[in-house]
Amino acid sequence: MFKTASTNIAFLGTLVIQCRGRAVTLTLKAADPEPNSSGVYKMRIKNADGSWTRWLPYERSKTWRLSSSVGKKTVYVQYMDLMDNVSVMAKDTITHHP
Repeated sequence: MFKTASTNIAFLGTLVIQCRGRAVTLTLKAADPEPNSSGVYKMRIKNADGSWTRWLPYERSKTWRLSSSVGKKTVYVQYMDLMDNVSVMAKDTITHHP
């Protein structure tokens, strides 16, 4: 079970997909703003039709693989701070044409 971000924690998170076939580069940006900032240190990612990854160390760029079907693809990311607060999902969508 994951905690939801409390009302006094506001994550600022973005996700941008750059596509080259099914292998894509995710550009990730998150901040845990004041007051009570503990810093973003983990993230997890999933395709719209998939399961979440385990919690990974936060990175600003990540290679990712889209699901195999053709068409509109949505990738989701969530961030966690050092106090184990979890952000709402950030997402981006791209149309995959092989």
